[in-house]
Amino acid sequence: MIGRDRAHACQRLLRHPWKAETAIKTLMEETVLGKNSVCQKIWNSTTYSAWFADSVSGSEFSRGQTLPAAKHRFCFLSKPLGRFILHLDAVAETLYKIAAMKGTEAAQWATDWMDGCTSTSVLTLAMRADIGAAAVDLTRFFDSEEMDIAEINSEVAVFMQSLQVLFADEQCWNLHDYTKHCAEVLHNGKLLFFYNGVAKRLGGSNLESAKRAALQHMRKVIKVREDAVRSEFPSFDGMMVFSVFNLKEDVGCPTSSMLQDMIPGKKHYPKTCDSLERLSLIFQVSRDKLIAEYEYLHRVASAHMKSAGVSTESLGNGPGANAAAGKT
Repeated sequence: MIGRDRAHACQRLLRHPWKAETAIKTLMEETVLGKNSVCQKIWNSTTYSAWFADSVSGSEFSRGQTLPAAKHRFCFLSKPLGRFILHLDAVAETLYKIAAMKGTEAAQWATDWMDGCTSTSVLTLAMRADIGAAAVDLTRFFDSEEMDIAEINSEVAVFMQSLQVLFADEQCWNLHDYTKHCAEVLHNGKLLFFYNGVAKRLGGSNLESAKRAALQHMRKVIKVREDAVRSEFPSFDGMMVFSVFNLKEDVGCPTSSMLQDMIPGKKHYPKTCDSLERLSLIFQVSRDKLIAEYEYLHRVASAHMKSAGVSTESLGNGPGANAAAGKT
């Protein structure tokens, strides 16, 4: 049996895979993580923080008036990045005020950042914020005292399917997330940077090409993240076939239900027959007999659960329940 600190494993999923893509690594250092990044600069300056809070208070989203970028905190990466995307207009206004301090090192730093910022880079940051939000949800599940170990593999599968839906299926432009919000800001031409006497507007005619470029960057990161998940949670996808033995009507976290409701036809758990076929191969039994026995016992177990009001876990301690709980 392999014992792992799953909450810390989720934090590693949040922090490390993006480093495999040089462009995203540089972007994260310049925006959130580096000593001279936007979030760190604003967070560590009372003046800049006050300017940012003042800009946020007058915007459409008035909540979250700070960029909490203290690196020792649980959500040190996801929270400031998410607020950065939600308050792009406030960030632009704050940087403009810093750049207006002519002759200072801070003014040069703000000018250089705005000059290098593109539609692709902002969209990439928004996608990174969506990944961070999904990873934090998974971490909170593992960090909860009420965590049900029988649902571990289901939650990991939901996390992986969320990323698949968002980026491989390109639903990040349709779901209510950071990426969609950012794309709408760019589409409406609301993001303006003022420096050196000029106005720089992001978005416009190159928005579609920027979307494609950002997705290309993110798909490389997702591939590395998939490998990281299989390293931190060995055989989770194989264990997920045991979800057919879960009699609960709503399996997994709210994210899975939201995605299934908003994207008709998407299956976020293995189909029953496919799962049973895989189980028959694992245990080397007849596929047809296993399906027939499952259909009979599923009706019996469902009726027992409804009449007795018991949970899935108390229905038995067979191989299905043990495997679903991560036991060997």
